[in-house]
Amino acid sequence: DPPKVAEQAELQREIKNILADSLTDEEIKVVVQLLGLDGKGSKSLRVVAHILHRSHEGIAYIYNKALKKLRENPRFQRLRD
Repeated sequence: DPPKVAEQAELQREIKNILADSLTDEEIKVVVQLLGLDGKGSKSLRVVAHILHRSHEGIAYIYNKALKKLRENPRFQRLRD
């Protein structure tokens, strides 16, 4: 269904823009890999920690900090609604 594909593409662009405007590069890497926003599937904390050479506790901290920033972003809140 072409309209649905176009809508999905627009949503993905908006999410990428919000991430870029709201988060640090490291936070983006963590969120993208944990949630599978790169199209490669979601990864566990341990796998992301190994990839980024961090402890899994460190990755969890970065992820939670990023989620807090996103929850406070009005553009992200509009997407959720």
